[in-house]
Amino acid sequence: MFHYPGCKTILCIDDDDGMLRHQRALLERRGYKVLTAASALQGLQIAAACAVAAVIVDYHMPEMNGHEVA
Repeated sequence: MFHYPGCKTILCIDDDDGMLRHQRALLERRGYKVLTAASALQGLQIAAACAVAAVIVDYHMPEMNGHEVA
Protein backbone atom coordinates (compact mmCIF):
# COMPACT_ATOMS: atom_id res chain seq x y z
CA MET A 1 0.00 0.00 0.00
CA PHE A 2 1.21 3.47 -0.84
CA HIS A 3 0.96 6.22 1.74
CA TYR A 4 1.68 9.78 0.77
CA PRO A 5 2.34 12.30 3.55
CA GLY A 6 -0.46 14.80 4.06
CA CYS A 7 -3.05 12.80 2.13
CA LYS A 8 -6.41 14.38 1.82
CA THR A 9 -10.01 13.25 1.89
CA ILE A 10 -11.81 12.54 -1.38
CA LEU A 11 -15.60 12.49 -1.71
CA CYS A 12 -17.06 10.10 -4.30
CA ILE A 13 -20.67 10.67 -5.38
CA ASP A 14 -22.34 7.99 -7.49
CA ASP A 15 -25.75 6.31 -7.54
CA ASP A 16 -24.08 2.99 -8.49
CA ASP A 17 -23.03 1.18 -5.29
CA GLY A 18 -20.60 -1.06 -7.18
CA MET A 19 -18.80 1.96 -8.60
CA LEU A 20 -18.56 3.54 -5.15
CA ARG A 21 -17.01 0.35 -3.74
CA HIS A 22 -14.52 0.24 -6.62
CA GLN A 23 -13.53 3.90 -6.23
CA ARG A 24 -13.17 3.52 -2.46
CA ALA A 25 -10.93 0.45 -2.80
CA LEU A 26 -8.76 2.08 -5.47
CA LEU A 27 -8.29 5.35 -3.62
CA GLU A 28 -7.78 3.80 -0.17
CA ARG A 29 -5.03 1.60 -1.62
CA ARG A 30 -3.35 4.84 -2.64
CA GLY A 31 -3.58 6.12 0.93
CA TYR A 32 -6.53 8.50 0.63
CA LYS A 33 -9.39 8.78 3.09
CA VAL A 34 -12.61 8.29 1.10
CA LEU A 35 -16.14 9.45 1.84
CA THR A 36 -18.98 8.16 -0.34
CA ALA A 37 -22.47 9.37 -1.17
CA ALA A 38 -25.15 7.40 -3.01
CA SER A 39 -26.98 10.51 -4.27
CA ALA A 40 -26.26 14.06 -5.31
CA LEU A 41 -28.15 15.49 -2.33
CA GLN A 42 -26.28 13.27 0.12
CA GLY A 43 -22.99 14.28 -1.52
CA LEU A 44 -23.78 17.98 -1.18
CA GLN A 45 -24.64 17.48 2.50
CA ILE A 46 -21.34 15.68 3.12
CA ALA A 47 -19.37 18.31 1.21
CA ALA A 48 -20.96 21.06 3.32
CA ALA A 49 -20.15 19.28 6.59
CA CYS A 50 -16.69 17.83 5.89
CA ALA A 51 -13.44 19.21 4.58
CA VAL A 52 -12.70 17.44 1.30
CA ALA A 53 -9.77 18.03 -1.04
CA ALA A 54 -11.50 16.68 -4.13
CA VAL A 55 -14.82 15.34 -5.35
CA ILE A 56 -15.34 12.60 -7.93
CA VAL A 57 -18.92 12.77 -9.17
CA ASP A 58 -20.91 10.63 -11.57
CA TYR A 59 -22.37 12.72 -14.38
CA HIS A 60 -25.54 10.65 -14.92
CA MET A 61 -27.61 10.57 -11.73
CA PRO A 62 -31.40 10.64 -11.41
CA GLU A 63 -32.22 13.78 -9.42
CA MET A 64 -29.24 15.98 -10.30
CA ASN A 65 -26.43 15.40 -12.80
CA GLY A 66 -22.75 15.81 -12.05
CA HIS A 67 -22.55 19.23 -13.70
CA GLU A 68 -25.34 20.53 -11.46
CA VAL A 69 -23.61 19.08 -8.40
CA ALA A 70 -20.37 20.83 -9.32
